[in-house]
Amino acid sequence: MGLRRHTPLKAAATIIAVMLLFPPYAGIDRESGGELHGSIGYHPVWNPPTSLDVYRALEGISTPPSDVSVASYEVILNKVQLTFNIVVVLVATAVIILVMRRKRE
Repeated sequence: MGLRRHTPLKAAATIIAVMLLFPPYAGIDRESGGELHGSIGYHPVWNPPTSLDVYRALEGISTPPSDVSVASYEVILNKVQLTFNIVVVLVATAVIILVMRRKRE
């Protein structure tokens, strides 16, 4: 019984650990005054996206023209999306635990 009771917590901890290892990133073009921005996906923390990755994601072009500098394209950790994802996992875990408790009663 003890193993089943802790399974949702272990699963949630594992999922959150993976989310922290592969967090969501966003990109901003600083030259646009922040108007050009968007999600650039999930990447490992040990190999985050580059300014060129941001350029590719925001502009939809794989190779910038020679007169374009990608230095103004900045990578940022999407903390709002990461927090939302963690909250969803925690709420889902709480619901599962409550359902499991009610089934035992």
